Amino acid sequence: MLRKKQQSYHRHNNANGNHSNNGTDKGKNSKGKVLSPKLILTLLAISFAIAFLYSLTNNDSSSRAEDATFSKSATTASTRRSSSSSSSNAIFQSSSSSYQGVPSHYNIHGQYQSYTQVPLENKKSFFIPPKTPFRRSVSRAFRHQGWRKADTAEEAHLIWDKGVNSSKFTALEKWQRYSYYPNVAAWDEKDKFITGFEKYSAAEGVDIYMIPETYRLNTKKGRERFVHRMNKGGGYAVPWVFKKPTVNNGKGVTMLAPESKELHELVEEQQEPSSEDEDEDERSIVQAYICHELTWTRHQKFDLRFYWMVASLDPLVVLYHDGYVRVGNAVYDESNWDSTTQHLTTHTYLSTEDKGTMEELDDVLRAHVAQHPETFTHQPAWIRDNPLEHVRNQCRQAVAHTVSAFYDKTFGHSHHNYTAENAYGLYGADFIVTDDLHVMYVEAQAGPGMEEEF
Repeated sequence: MLRKKQQSYHRHNNANGNHSNNGTDKGKNSKGKVLSPKLILTLLAISFAIAFLYSLTNNDSSSRAEDATFSKSATTASTRRSSSSSSSNAIFQSSSSSYQGVPSHYNIHGQYQSYTQVPLENKKSFFIPPKTPFRRSVSRAFRHQGWRKADTAEEAHLIWDKGVNSSKFTALEKWQRYSYYPNVAAWDEKDKFITGFEKYSAAEGVDIYMIPETYRLNTKKGRERFVHRMNKGGGYAVPWVFKKPTVNNGKGVTMLAPESKELHELVEEQQEPSSEDEDEDERSIVQAYICHELTWTRHQKFDLRFYWMVASLDPLVVLYHDGYVRVGNAVYDESNWDSTTQHLTTHTYLSTEDKGTMEELDDVLRAHVAQHPETFTHQPAWIRDNPLEHVRNQCRQAVAHTVSAFYDKTFGHSHHNYTAENAYGLYGADFIVTDDLHVMYVEAQAGPGMEEEF
């Protein structure tokens, strides 16, 4: 069970107006630790990522730190949200958007002294399997950077795929780069995502405040904790969400209203005797519904789809990029649980759903801060002045936590059944923003949709 300092269904504020999980912008956790130095989290636009991948495959490690280029300043990531953006050492402080070199004091050397050179006839070639979703969008991105299409995967310098094809893992030449590598399922599936963060939190002493309170119902310990939470911890008074871990787009999701018949039935089911400690055939999670969400321009529910790219496993380099806003199809109402779809966003692909830009999100955030000064009076001035950057910082931090939490399973480049010397991957992450601008981490996506207009 992974629990954040969950906001209650009925909001409780303290005397000075701060909320129960405020204080997370102090730039450090209780131990003042930083994430693994293996992680370098950069603020690189996706349009530069292909050029960066090319630099990693054509420079030996002795020159990579000088020749690899980034659009914004790189840094190791703290385990908390950034402190004031005016600070000279703010964790995610932006620099200019120009294409700059890596600062000399950042060591991004990997285990290889040099990479196998790409054959001249294969350099800057890419291959995307036929009928791959978003094939045209990705092809345009490659061509924009001066790459050419290869006739076959065997001839391509970079191979991009929308889903994992594990047969590629042992068929790659050392100089090839494939868009997946083993064990992405360790965080792409909802229950494994939660399990990984539980272990990471316990091992590192990190408070993963951005993940909602969650219980795995296919484990004996998870069921017992959930039942105790419901019967002894006031759980029936708040709404919950039941999820199947391996499906997306709103499938396998059930909303459970406070004190509802469905919620009581779910609890009763968990109390039935079971001889198995873990049932792989009946995987499911139940998660506290995120209350007091910020709403869109016509009071619809919305969430954020942002992107992150592992540009290299060796050395480990992670890039972040803004995405877009996914707007729901109905007015947001926490008291109405008649329909599941009104509590979803663009997972459902209904005609009434919409999308928003970062500029529109900035307008919504600024308007909200201006309309509710009592909520933000005690927050740092820079949050009031630039609420979008405050939201971004939390999303970036969640990505940093993800890479650190799943380093051993996925990002550590210790895969014996992977024949290429390196790999890359473009992923998504979904977030919800509450009305006090705290960002909640819903899930990571190994094969996210990509809207070219955003």
